[in-house]
Amino acid sequence: MKLTIIIFCAILLPFSLSAQEVKPNQSSEEIIENYIEEISSNTDKEVDLTTLYEDLTFYLNEPLNLNTATKDELDKLQLLSDFQINSLLQYIKDFGQLYSIYELLNVNGFNEEYVRLILPFVTVQKVDPFLSYDPKKAIKYGRHKVFIRTQRVLQEQQGFSPISDSALAASPNSRYLGNPMHYYVRYNYTYKNKVSWGFTADKDPGEEFFKGTQKRGFDFYSAHLLVKDIGPIKTIVLGDYYAQFGQGLVMWSGYTFGKSSMVTNTRKRAQGLKKYSSADENLFLRGAGITLRYKKFDLTTFASYKKIDANMSLVDSITGEAEEVTSLQTSGLHSIPSEIQDRKALGETIIGGNLSFNSTYFRLGMTGLTYSYSAPLIKNPTVYNQYDFSGKQNSNVGIDYQFIIKNVTLFGEAAMSQNGGKAFLNSMLFSLSPQTSMAILHRHYERDYQALYAQTFGENSKIQNEDGMYIGTTILPYSRWRVSAYYDIFSFPWL
Repeated sequence: MKLTIIIFCAILLPFSLSAQEVKPNQSSEEIIENYIEEISSNTDKEVDLTTLYEDLTFYLNEPLNLNTATKDELDKLQLLSDFQINSLLQYIKDFGQLYSIYELLNVNGFNEEYVRLILPFVTVQKVDPFLSYDPKKAIKYGRHKVFIRTQRVLQEQQGFSPISDSALAASPNSRYLGNPMHYYVRYNYTYKNKVSWGFTADKDPGEEFFKGTQKRGFDFYSAHLLVKDIGPIKTIVLGDYYAQFGQGLVMWSGYTFGKSSMVTNTRKRAQGLKKYSSADENLFLRGAGITLRYKKFDLTTFASYKKIDANMSLVDSITGEAEEVTSLQTSGLHSIPSEIQDRKALGETIIGGNLSFNSTYFRLGMTGLTYSYSAPLIKNPTVYNQYDFSGKQNSNVGIDYQFIIKNVTLFGEAAMSQNGGKAFLNSMLFSLSPQTSMAILHRHYERDYQALYAQTFGENSKIQNEDGMYIGTTILPYSRWRVSAYYDIFSFPWL
């Protein structure tokens, strides 16, 4: 058994130069970078933060009006706890719309430090809610953004150094095929949070560009079209997109964070179908999805097919197609012959759906997912991986819940994989006083639970073989002080 106890504390003094304090001369990029660091400060995983950066940039350019904001919109900020969100919505319900942003100081769970934290991304305006989508306004008032980046390492790397033909023939993977430049292009159009379309193109250092194996130019292309709130259609997306449901035990694509200095933010904020505009070549879906809304019910269905990288162990001698693979490659690099050989070697088909009931104080959802590959995934057997997924097809199903009782929020998810393996996560967020909030989370992931597209709270790299109990608390003793601490004890029962 492995036992780990972690304690984290942060105290913000009036004269602190902490990341949470917004300086008048800070640029937009500095503000966003500071807040991303706040959210992701305690994760050891490599996370593509492009989408989070875009979300925060959107609210920096078009601040969220707290007087008309819904719970889902406040969730997307990723800077407020459930207790703060519920307190704010209840305050507006009891006392009417806010007159000033600093009226938040009268809301339970907020102090000057938290007001400064969200200040760049929110506003207080007494306006009527946005009633309908107007295509003419979308064309006239939408925002176009183009981002172009190129970079390279100035010091010569061995993979780009000269080599004789005989030496290269003896060791073909010792040199990169392309030049050392990194090229990245992204275009995006948005109108409020109603319409978005765009494309992304990316070439990593060492990859060929308009020659050899990359005659079409960039190694990776991505495009999307997303429209929201048209009659009964809540969301429709074409092209590349994310899908996020429940607490992530069944389906969660895109970025996710675990423990951070925001110790009571343990609930994952599922956004359903969401646009994809990053350069990560793995954590997305490619196809179409739609969410329909009828009264308090949301029904989502989505489908995806794309070619992914895989290490081939058996190849059809006639077609050259993979007949068996031993592992999935996730680096996204295609700069040497062995990486080119693995590129798009495996077909991946994903079909899923979610049905949820949503009310002010109660939510219940069910998520189903099935996925298959064009060739079986057969890992080299070891004692360590004997419970990992193996084969061509797998399915997962899960039920998630959330309900609020005064100052207490209970939420969780239970899931099962096709082989009968199970996973459970349950948590409680509550307020001991207006200045003190706590989070308690328990998780139990069986060693044979198999979910290749799950991401949720945990210490293990995979959602399996883990038991743990997490306790976090945040105390606001003075107007510019915040004390945060968490205690996490976990074990890996199997090896």
